[in-house]
Amino acid sequence: MEQQDQAGALLRGILSSPQFAQSRRMQRFLAVIVERALAGRTEDLKEYTIGVEVFDRPADYDPRIDSIVRVEARRLRRKLREYYAGPGKKDAVVISLPEGSYIPRFSGLSAPAAAPPALTPCPRLAVLPLETVPGSPDALMLAGALTDDFLASLARIPGLLVVTRSSTLRFSQPGRDLKSASAELGVDWILEGSLRRAGDGWRLNVLLAECATGFARWSASFSAGAVQLQTLHEPIAREVASRLGVPMPVPAGAASDSDAALSAFRHLLEGRHLMLQMTPRSLRRAAEAFRRATQADPMLAPAWAGLGGSMLLMSIFGDTAPTMVATEARGFLQRALELNPELPQAHVWRGFYHATYEWRWDAAEEDFLRALEINPNIFMGRVWLAAAVYAPLRRYGEAHNQLSLARGLDSASPVLHALEGLLAAQTGDLASGLRLLRAARGLSQTFYGAHHLEARVLAAHGDFQHALDVLEEARPRAGSDPRNLALIACLKARLGQTEEASEIAVSLRKTAEHAYVSVYDMATVYANLGDLPTAAACLMQAYSEHEPWLVYLRQDPLIRPLEGTPQYAEIERALFSQSEE
Repeated sequence: MEQQDQAGALLRGILSSPQFAQSRRMQRFLAVIVERALAGRTEDLKEYTIGVEVFDRPADYDPRIDSIVRVEARRLRRKLREYYAGPGKKDAVVISLPEGSYIPRFSGLSAPAAAPPALTPCPRLAVLPLETVPGSPDALMLAGALTDDFLASLARIPGLLVVTRSSTLRFSQPGRDLKSASAELGVDWILEGSLRRAGDGWRLNVLLAECATGFARWSASFSAGAVQLQTLHEPIAREVASRLGVPMPVPAGAASDSDAALSAFRHLLEGRHLMLQMTPRSLRRAAEAFRRATQADPMLAPAWAGLGGSMLLMSIFGDTAPTMVATEARGFLQRALELNPELPQAHVWRGFYHATYEWRWDAAEEDFLRALEINPNIFMGRVWLAAAVYAPLRRYGEAHNQLSLARGLDSASPVLHALEGLLAAQTGDLASGLRLLRAARGLSQTFYGAHHLEARVLAAHGDFQHALDVLEEARPRAGSDPRNLALIACLKARLGQTEEASEIAVSLRKTAEHAYVSVYDMATVYANLGDLPTAAACLMQAYSEHEPWLVYLRQDPLIRPLEGTPQYAEIERALFSQSEE
């Protein structure tokens, strides 16, 4: 009790320290939990109660959907660590807030923040695409849906590392060599099978093979209708988990037995496939497919999450203004979380929204980490945590760690290679960065984001002509994409080809009269042409419209001419001050 009395006496000093003096919300949070703990009222220190009484949430507040308390608790832990590393270094009593609890301790130093859940190194499993009879679109679509189902169920199993589908697609041809596939994918086990017509229904054969010996450890056959087959992914995943000696969590729910459910799942699968291509056209088509899935089955939470995520990406890699999609996308993600608060994809995309559209870095990190807590094998969760949170905040070590873990999930992803290359270049390893970026260009016939990033890396090192050559290579893929043209204009301006650069700027202005052209991109064009007043005005407009590319303001070499302007300083403070409090 004496120690707790000391803690109460020290509280005033903590609240007036530099770490807390400028944040009334943090002061209130810490004061409430300390005072109630000292009074023995720890039963009040629940997430719901704190949300309502400290953060003024309404009575119908749902902590599963609104993460405000978890987000602020992370900030509080960080501020306490900073306080005790500085002005509170000699305090007799240390107040800490343990991870996963809102009841403070009054003893030793607070434990370091828990690291994101690490991937279990083994066993490693690849699910190969189901073989079908050539020339049967229905079989191909259903086989893809079943393969995706198997992956989703198996990826939820703690202690099992499952290679993502994009890495296994190249093994979709009949007669594949399992030994070569296992060596190339670096896995210990392979689940493969086939799907064939059987009368009015289908016959599904599955086999689990041990790569080291080549022996089958389990096999089974199922005959059923298409919808009934889609209910088999949980029992098959459970059997695989049993054979591999890893426990499987309770399934989240069974699929509905209806034609609408099958139609919805087909559209969901189509949307996911299109979303991975990351081009303006593919993202637009992905959103349409996800929307059809929600219409066929309004209770299908992954479809709502996919719809929200694809719309958010449309204003980064697509041709849609953020003002046209951001609010609607946020509503779709909210709907997904209402249907399934534990859906990792919904947390990933809400984290992406918090980072790139709201610049709420703590809330973004909280959502990403929650997604990875639910499913450590979610590839895009690790990729976007690195790219949308850690890299913009210059937390490069954490970004590298997440991308390394993502590589264990999908080593063939062009997006991953491109981001790894950019990060390597930004942290001083230009040779490795360029090697990875060039490898990314060869991994996809449609994705040209790697060309953009490589051009920016080259521009950052003054190699403007080489950067321009890279973009010219992307023209067959990029077409008249305004982002590509804006980058070409910047490079031409830096090479002294100002007349051609100015012509592109005029052309982009005309395009903006009837289609979306990023005003952030226009800011870079005018900045490199030397028209700083126009560039600064465009940058302020990009800020007012919450253009997502602003998160890379501090890393973009093409915006550097504006660094000394008041507008640049104002926006930098607005975007990053919260993360540096």
